Amino acid sequence: MKEKIKVYVSTSDNYINLIKIFQFLFNRFWDVEQEVIVLGYKEPDFKLEKNFSFHSMGQSRYTPNEWGTDLKKYFESIDDEFFILIFEDNFPVKPVNHNLLNEIKTLLNNDVGRFCLNNSIEKSKWMQDKQIGYIGNVPLIECIQNSNYRLSGMPSIWQRSYFLKYLQNEWSPWDWELKGSEMAKHDNFQILGTSGTHVVDNTLSVRNGDLTNIDFRVVDDYERSLDESVINEMRDLKLL
Repeated sequence: MKEKIKVYVSTSDNYINLIKIFQFLFNRFWDVEQEVIVLGYKEPDFKLEKNFSFHSMGQSRYTPNEWGTDLKKYFESIDDEFFILIFEDNFPVKPVNHNLLNEIKTLLNNDVGRFCLNNSIEKSKWMQDKQIGYIGNVPLIECIQNSNYRLSGMPSIWQRSYFLKYLQNEWSPWDWELKGSEMAKHDNFQILGTSGTHVVDNTLSVRNGDLTNIDFRVVDDYERSLDESVINEMRDLKLL
């Protein structure tokens, strides 16, 4: 698979302004030529970058449960075999490893349900994994069949049919991660990732809905962070 896989970013009316930061950091650290489709509700009142587009899923009901219903409807309507899904507060804060991403694309097949692009399979205390080989000199790891969080909102390549297999109407993202992951245990699909080196170093920038205290540290690797000079640049541009 040599072609670029589309990137989809999930957001809501309450968090739509985070896309200002997301697109700035995405184009700084990922690729200004990468197509990105933002899935939300209310049209943004700010300009999107040229490689970004917005798809409205309708009028928001302002409940977390709309997430499962509306994403299920959207992803049932497209024909992408694989796609990348990222949440709007998972900002990339270091240069993306494109060589590793291209190698990962060659491993995608019908048995791979999800390929995690960040450190979460390796670092999360809630997940259990085993090494099954290498991608070049990068350890290839697999989330074991009875692990928690086989489904996760962390940046990942998803096989669309697998993503839809466990996405239920009226499920919040947390329902999907918790209830869906229980359903996904022992389903014989591979949930893969890497150890030591990852495609993307990203944040989990919003905690408990607090939009006034944006966290630019790498999730589960909190000694590393977005460079202060980039944060100051965003302040100068009135993005923060």
